[in-house]
Amino acid sequence: MSGYIGTQPVPQATQTRDAFTATANQLSFPTGGYTPGFLDVFLNGVKLAAADYTATNGSDVILATGAALNDILEVVAYTTFQISSNATAAQGAKADSALQSIADGSITQPKLAAEAVSEAKLQVSNAPTNGYALTAQSGNTGGMTWAETGTADDSVNEAKLQVSNAPVDGYALTAQSGNTGGLTWAETGTADDSVNEAKLQVSNAPTNGYMLTAQSGNAGGLTWAAAPTSSTTLGAVGTYLLASNGTGTISAGSTYSGSGLRPSGFSTNNASTAVAGYSVIQGGTIGSTQAGTWRAMGAFSFSVYTYKCTLFVRIS
Repeated sequence: MSGYIGTQPVPQATQTRDAFTATANQLSFPTGGYTPGFLDVFLNGVKLAAADYTATNGSDVILATGAALNDILEVVAYTTFQISSNATAAQGAKADSALQSIADGSITQPKLAAEAVSEAKLQVSNAPTNGYALTAQSGNTGGMTWAETGTADDSVNEAKLQVSNAPVDGYALTAQSGNTGGLTWAETGTADDSVNEAKLQVSNAPTNGYMLTAQSGNAGGLTWAAAPTSSTTLGAVGTYLLASNGTGTISAGSTYSGSGLRPSGFSTNNASTAVAGYSVIQGGTIGSTQAGTWRAMGAFSFSVYTYKCTLFVRIS
């Protein structure tokens, strides 16, 4: 055939195939040659990942794990194509321009390889955080944002809550509108044995043996007061005494100093000083004066008699 008439053909990419039937535990397979990085390796029809073999010397393919007896290994080697040296600069520029001017939306889902889009390929307004979810956010870069949208079990502790005050052991978390986060730690319950003397609001300091009494107007409405006694000791606080007061009259309910009271008794007296129509019972002093303050439980208004007797109770 004489010289070729027309445009000179451009060499295209080619491929060569090598097939082997493996021996038991065979690792190395000599091929007809390849360019490292431009080959596919199949074992029993399944394409091997690059980590499953080594192909770097241009001739041998070495498996990471030996093949089983009668396994079929195929090696497909590729050659790169050559761009025509007769293509004009304008043709090259046109091709480059066509590649760079792919219309928006023209790359459809079928044209994307499986697992081709990773997190790094996404245009998101913020950096990713483990456990965050990708959410739509208009106005942000790419219209997407990494956000905390779910709560894992046991992931929320006291430190994660927005509360208006610091926590106190035994306090409960309560709703409080207007406060930071709408939450407040508050004392809402009283546990058994949790109220002692220090927790009470009382108007005075406690004294051993005193009892807690109601007292309106005092702090907390409570006051420590001396408990009533049933002492039989003469002159003790809370005891009664039949006594005489040597001066003035005695008014029921009035208080008198013990220094003016003496234990007394009664006897009938028909003296001329007696009031007409009355049988006079006159008291007489028997003991010494008393200590403390006493309240008269009766009255005596006949001032003509020296000793006026009635029943007194010591109040302090």
